[in-house]
Amino acid sequence: MSEATLPVDKAIRVLLVDDDRDLLEILTHYLERRFEVRSAPSGQQALELLDAWIPHVLVTDIRMPDMNGFMLLQEIQKRALGIRTIALSANVDPHGHRTTELVRRYAHKALGKPVEPEKLIQAIHEVLQDDPHTPR
Repeated sequence: MSEATLPVDKAIRVLLVDDDRDLLEILTHYLERRFEVRSAPSGQQALELLDAWIPHVLVTDIRMPDMNGFMLLQEIQKRALGIRTIALSANVDPHGHRTTELVRRYAHKALGKPVEPEKLIQAIHEVLQDDPHTPR
């Protein structure tokens, strides 16, 4: 599915988490054309955002200082907020296969870095397909 054929749905909320501020800015700019997007440069700041704003999808880098992506995903799971999750990691193969036990356990999908924005948009739609809480 090309980027042009993917739907625009501003009712879908996406939270991006990555300590690489340049990548965070690029992905935020690209995704906000299609979704309501917020971003956080750390896992801790993402959790603070979740106190007031619940996304449908959380996209997080795995390797971050202080609170890494796995710790963030575990906390999301503990809170039982129904958030669909996508893990980004340089250690995931380019086909998006979930290659580690932790990713399989805590994320709905994994993508390799660097990630193409079009593939990320497609992954967001994929993780939402089976979610009954997704706005239609």
